[in-house]
Amino acid sequence: MICRCCRSTNLHVFRQQAEPLVPGATWHRCGDCGSLTLDQPYPKTSYDATYLTHLERAVGREALERELNDNIAVLRDLPGAWALDVGCLEGTMIDRLFEIGYVAWGFDVIPGGPRRMDSVVIVADSLETADFGGRRFDLITCREVIEHVDDPLSLLARMHELLFPGGWLHIQTPQFSRTTLTWDVDRHLAIFTPCELRRQLERFGFAVAGDRSKEWEGGMFFTARR
Repeated sequence: MICRCCRSTNLHVFRQQAEPLVPGATWHRCGDCGSLTLDQPYPKTSYDATYLTHLERAVGREALERELNDNIAVLRDLPGAWALDVGCLEGTMIDRLFEIGYVAWGFDVIPGGPRRMDSVVIVADSLETADFGGRRFDLITCREVIEHVDDPLSLLARMHELLFPGGWLHIQTPQFSRTTLTWDVDRHLAIFTPCELRRQLERFGFAVAGDRSKEWEGGMFFTARR
């Protein structure tokens, strides 16, 4: 077993995951990067259309709307015309990206809810295998996704590949730090520390321009340029 966040094998048992979807699953902490890795994946069916309803109940619709508005406030002034929302669910971010002037596409691993008729949504087993027909993007948003995938580093590499040179990645995910345990572990496979996510972004060729990891207890988002 390796750390999903840095691919080290220096892992130590951290705690059991109390989740009936993955009985016996255990969180391991990486001795090299400090991030967390769950030792078994969730079934793909656990990310069906009911996941958004589950998320709204756990976090609250108002809190999710505030987070979305925080994201849009950052994205509004970025240059570009073409955007991709990775993990688009029912298409809320796609709608907001259209409102601020982008032609927005979406990607998800499962067919979701209602979509705009003027948008394109790609469904595939992973972003790495998805066919975008040669399309590249000025902006990629990836909100509350990277913690759910089996290989988050390959996801970072693929998003870098799909951006135009000079394009922007906006990524939001829970964080793990030594000073807080208020992270959400529901259906998650990897919890990065802020330092490790920044390091991996830079390793894959991104220049981090915005870092709000210190503003959110339990969460973080970075804006980075290809």
